[in-house]
Formats: sequence, C-alpha cells, structure tokens
Amino acid sequence: MVILGPTCTGKTSLAEGLCLKYNGEIVSADSRQVYQYMDIGTGKLPKSQHVVTHLQDVVLPNREYSVARWAESARRVVDEIWQRGKVPFIVGGTGFYIDVLLGNRQTAGIAPNYALRAKLEEMSCDKLFEKLKKLDPERAEVVDKHNKRRLVRAIEIAKAETAKENPSGFLGFQPDGLRNWQFSPLTVGLKSSKEFLYKRADRWVEKVLENDALLKETAGLVERGCKNTPPLQGLIYKTALDYFDHRLSYEEMKQRIKFDMHAYIRRQLTWFKKSPPRINWLNIAKADCGQKVDDMLKFYLDG
Repeated sequence: MVILGPTCTGKTSLAEGLCLKYNGEIVSADSRQVYQYMDIGTGKLPKSQHVVTHLQDVVLPNREYSVARWAESARRVVDEIWQRGKVPFIVGGTGFYIDVLLGNRQTAGIAPNYALRAKLEEMSCDKLFEKLKKLDPERAEVVDKHNKRRLVRAIEIAKAETAKENPSGFLGFQPDGLRNWQFSPLTVGLKSSKEFLYKRADRWVEKVLENDALLKETAGLVERGCKNTPPLQGLIYKTALDYFDHRLSYEEMKQRIKFDMHAYIRRQLTWFKKSPPRINWLNIAKADCGQKVDDMLKFYLDG
C-alpha cells in the first residue's frame, strides 16, 4: 500500500495503525527523513515499538543521497517485507521518490556538469529560479525556490542535451519501474483544503519551536560540521540558521517557517495533481477518512 499526500496530513500515524492491524512495515518515502540527526525539523515521529520503519536515518547530512539510491533500496526492502509474509506500506510526501519507485517517472540519468555548477553557485536563489522558469517552467512549479542545490541541479538537467529535446524529459514515463513485481499497489492520497492544511502546519511549527527543540537540534547539527551541507540549506533549517546568524528575529523566523511550510504544501499538491490518476484521494477533514482507508485495504488484500 502507498499512502501519500502533503505534509501535516497524518500519513505516518494512519500507516502505523494499519500496520498493527494488517501485519505491515513502513517504508519511508521522505527525502529529508533519510538523514540522521534531523528528526524534529523533518517531522519524524518517535520510533514505534511495534511497527518497523525502513529508510529513515540511513545517511549522514554531509553525504550525498539520490532518488535513484533511495528507489533501489526501497525496491529491495519491499521485496524483503513481502518475503517475510508482511504488508509493505510506502509512506511519505516526496512525490518524486514515490513516482520513481512505482515506475511513473524516471531519474535524470545526467552526469554532473561541474563547470556549470561552479557558475550557477555564484548566483542567488532568486536569479536561479528565474533562469529555471525560462528553461523548464514545469519543473519550476514544484522545485523549492529557496534551495540552491536543487535549483542548480534542475538547471543542470534542463540544459543537458537530452533535456533540450524535451525540457521535462527527466520526468519521463518509465513503465518498467516495478521490474517483475507481481502486484499493483493500492495508492491512497490524503489531502484537504489549503486553509485546513496551513492551520495544521502552523500548529506543527509552534510545537517544534516549544522549548527551543528545533533550535537545539539545528545547533547540534552545526556542531557536527553540517552547517553548509545541502540538507541544512533547505526547508526549515536554513531559516533557523538565519536566526542564529542574526539575520532574522525569533518572530520573523517563526513566521518565515510557517510561510515556507505553506509554500511546501502548495508544491506538494501541485506535484500530486500531475501524478497518474490511480490515487484514491480522501479528505482528512472528514470523520470517516480512516475507516475508508481501512475498508479499501481490506478489500484489496482479500481480493
């Protein structure tokens, strides 16, 4: 089973309950939760004593990690879960990871262009984003425009010869993504109105800032020498670093994180709108959402 959707929709909590009922294990599909020591800012739930979760905390923040590496690991883990007679639950909000695993999209297959990267690194995020919009408007809709590393990589791909023929070719269809797997996954998407999700995100921000939890975690990552690593230049952590460097007041930091979370939710919703139509979407604001997922899974497994 695949449970996807934007942040703050309760995907993992729902999956844990279903795993307990249907003898399942979780395969995390979150591009930020793969990093060790990044727990609070990535929304990792406390480790369950009863549900096994795979592909969290697999790499240090100062090491590179790609969607291709994740997908290969995820394929192997899913096979192993099935072989043990359990049900694999692929759970997360990183649409690209999930699409690559399910064979809906493919990875770039384009080698790094270090000369180009050196030039692009000298540009601001705003200028990089404007450049990407001209090269590949579709990719610009879903990229984090404040994440220089992702902007540089997107431009690098868009400028490659293979991408020039089809600007979004690196998101092309890959029908053999599941190899020889003898099943078709049940995919459920959790969503609600933007306003509803924004309010949940705001409450989450307030919670992670309680007792300076997020700031202490960020300070610990800095002490580990991770300040200039790509994971800390993305969502949430970069803003906390700006606060440490006195570029933002505490209230400005809090508001910026909330705005960034709202933007992240919009990007996720945009991505999932363009995903294949095999997603069964459910509104988390409805009281029967959890029961509907349970009913669908029971019918799927019995079938």
